[in-house]
Amino acid sequence: MLCEPKAGKLYVFEGASSSVEVIDPATLKVVAMIPASGSPEFAAADVRGHVYFNVEDRGEIDVIDTATQRIGSVWPLKGCENPTGLALDAAHGRLFSSCQNGVLAVTDTADGRQVADVPIGAHPDAVVFDAATQTVLTSCGDGTLNVASERTPDRYAVRENLRTARGARTFALDSVDRRLCLPTVKDGRFVVVVAAPQR
Repeated sequence: MLCEPKAGKLYVFEGASSSVEVIDPATLKVVAMIPASGSPEFAAADVRGHVYFNVEDRGEIDVIDTATQRIGSVWPLKGCENPTGLALDAAHGRLFSSCQNGVLAVTDTADGRQVADVPIGAHPDAVVFDAATQTVLTSCGDGTLNVASERTPDRYAVRENLRTARGARTFALDSVDRRLCLPTVKDGRFVVVVAAPQR
């Protein structure tokens, strides 16, 4: 689910039905149903009326125009298998898609051009772009957290692959102290791994 700031609507991405429901939060009523090109995954929104989301089974990004509540563009992700996590660098117009074949695909929001590929771990899921440090963070199910620095909008350097815990594929970033919390199950118990990448 995503709250889009410009239109003030909730977008619910439904993998089973390959659709996106648009909900008015004031009334909790569905105001639009948008057919996706395939099974939707993570999404991101800019402040210019666009909602982007990965299409996992087709290896592409769909772009919703919030003025019309329709898919305006479909961008292929070359060399990216089953994209899940998605993050946005709004200032530079770059999208980051985590791909199950160990690649982070970087896409230009102006034209859908793929500008870079960054090597990451296996079975990735969540991706966060930390604008304060110009860092892209990708959590992977193989027990690694990939930390890549944005040198320019088209060039990225892997700073470290931090060991976390197997299965820790999603996380939240504390924007104050820059620590990350990654939930997983270890020895039959729910645990949260706290990580602090080098700066």
